[in-house]
Amino acid sequence: MTTAVVVDGLHKTYGAVRAVDGVSFTVEHGEIFALLTSDRRAPERAPERSAP
Repeated sequence: MTTAVVVDGLHKTYGAVRAVDGVSFTVEHGEIFALLTSDRRAPERAPERSAP
């Protein structure tokens, strides 16, 4: 399979709270992938994307 998405070292903060700390994953073409919150719901918006 070919790689469709690569996330490496993702961080997300809300003020002084670091909600995501160094998450990394790869999604291959044809795979189904979802991000869920602690209460098993999909987040209401995607994290902001920063340029490499």
